[in-house]
Amino acid sequence: LNLSSGSASTANSGDVSIATGLSTSASAGDMALTVGSGDLLGGSLSLEAGASGSANAGDASFVAGDSQSTDGGSMTIEGGDGPNNGGSVQISAGSGASTGGGLISITSGISNDSSSGAASLKTADAAGSSAGSSSGNLNLSSGSASTANSGDVSIATGLSTSASAGDMALTVGSGDLLGGSLSLEAGASGSANAGDASFVAGDSQSTDGGSMTIEGGDGPNNGGSVQISAGSGASTGGGLISITSGISNDSSSGAASLKTADAAGSSAGSSSGNLNLSSGS
Repeated sequence: LNLSSGSASTANSGDVSIATGLSTSASAGDMALTVGSGDLLGGSLSLEAGASGSANAGDASFVAGDSQSTDGGSMTIEGGDGPNNGGSVQISAGSGASTGGGLISITSGISNDSSSGAASLKTADAAGSSAGSSSGNLNLSSGSASTANSGDVSIATGLSTSASAGDMALTVGSGDLLGGSLSLEAGASGSANAGDASFVAGDSQSTDGGSMTIEGGDGPNNGGSVQISAGSGASTGGGLISITSGISNDSSSGAASLKTADAAGSSAGSSSGNLNLSSGS
């Protein structure tokens, strides 16, 4: 079945319009584009906007319907199920030869009277019972570059002008064998200074500034260690470690305390930890 408009050499070619009718008192008609099944291969479905040799190519738009009284229409983009692998879903912006590649933007819906829509990016749970059935990896990264800067990655919660700003949690999953590790590391450099790493609690204009806690995990054998080490330098000097309490413009500066924990054990030989303060050899 071939449904097409005619070609034109000096003006626009004809449009093709397929539409269901309007209903003023009941439901409008549905539209279904369905490709047939096959014993060998199922038919493919391709919806593609037109190319252009001298101007912008045609846009492709898939928009669910608006509603004046209840919920707007939903949109589902889903790969097919399969006994081996499920079908993939790939969203890729177009490449550009001179100016830039196309933008990908995924934004939840705005609300005039309530909360905006939530956004979730996650891999599916592992439902398999066989050994090695793990959930899928999630990779969030910017692209590499050979002659300019690579892209930044920015993860931020939104500003609130009248209530609390959103929290951010980086949480690694628990495991029956080993808990997942968490690594935050600035980038290395081959010809200039390496990237800095900064962890700063928030300032307050009216009450207390935010606190920062660096703490090793509890364990039935040994508690987790906390290690703060400055970097080594090959020619000039090792990095500096400086721990300074906060200044106050109107009152006392903050106190500083360095001590080992009290011995809470009741068994013989339970002593508090040693404190060693010395310069290097």
